[in-house]
Amino acid sequence: MLLLIIAEMLQYKLVSYGLSQAKGQLTIIYKSRPIQEVLNDASVTDSLKGKLKLIAEIKQFATDSLGLNPTKNYNTFYDQEGKSLLLVVTGSKPFEFKAKEWNFPVLGNVPYKGFFNKNAAVLEAVNLRKEGYDVDLGKVSGWSTLGFFKDPVLSNMLQNPVGNLSNIIIHELTHSSIYVKDKTDFNENLANFIGNKGALRFLQSKYGLNSKEVNEYVSGLEDEKKFNDYVLQTKNKLEKLYKQSKLDTVSLRKEKLKLILVSIEGLKNTTIQNQKRYKKVLNKAIYSGNAFFMSFERYESQQDIFELELSQKFNNNLYLFMQFYKAKHPYL
Repeated sequence: MLLLIIAEMLQYKLVSYGLSQAKGQLTIIYKSRPIQEVLNDASVTDSLKGKLKLIAEIKQFATDSLGLNPTKNYNTFYDQEGKSLLLVVTGSKPFEFKAKEWNFPVLGNVPYKGFFNKNAAVLEAVNLRKEGYDVDLGKVSGWSTLGFFKDPVLSNMLQNPVGNLSNIIIHELTHSSIYVKDKTDFNENLANFIGNKGALRFLQSKYGLNSKEVNEYVSGLEDEKKFNDYVLQTKNKLEKLYKQSKLDTVSLRKEKLKLILVSIEGLKNTTIQNQKRYKKVLNKAIYSGNAFFMSFERYESQQDIFELELSQKFNNNLYLFMQFYKAKHPYL
């Protein structure tokens, strides 16, 4: 009887959370405007209209040249009015890289939990910390509802330069083409890989191989690759510390913080160009701990594997690469 009561309580929490998320998503959809209506609106700036037209081109390129599934996503526009919409909570064991996971219907086990309600997100983070987890609470620039809703273009997306905007759109469209249940690391690493590669090819196609847009994007990718590798190296050092240490919990926590601070200080010795930006990012590790490093594992750890596979098996043909994975992993 006790187990039945507990199961009913857990089910109630899941249903309550699901309804809250659905309400947030449906509110955004309801308040979104058809992009054609925005384009016909004389009060909307030409620069914003230009970005919206660009997204239509990105979508077409993603379908025709990358092999992503055609969708009805990004045919509407939602004005965030400068506010963040979705907060994501992640957690990890403090001395082990083992993520806190939530189980959802269809999606399976997922190592993050999104909230449209800030107070609910903060409460979830507080409760996880009370349970002993390292916790990260962050904003997201975009997300995919995997075809359950028609995802709108979010106004904050349009603040990105064309390369990053292309990357975000292609990343999220990849989720609408391939999503493997219980395999978040694979899903996010693949979407990142296709987003990075696809955006570069779109820019080259639209603006030219040696264009300003391409050069700026490539420079940013190089910086990001260096930083991602640096963070994963720090993660490996922490993992070694946890496995080899015989220290008590208090002492181990001090050694952990010391290693993170050394990593932050050591960033200045790298060839990363945008030191200020990436130091600010790395500073999050001070209070997010393992949850911070696991996000890089989730999004970046398989990039070299995909790179080698694209080169050796598909002769750098990204379209064939996508067809292979779409056949290997039928969508949901």
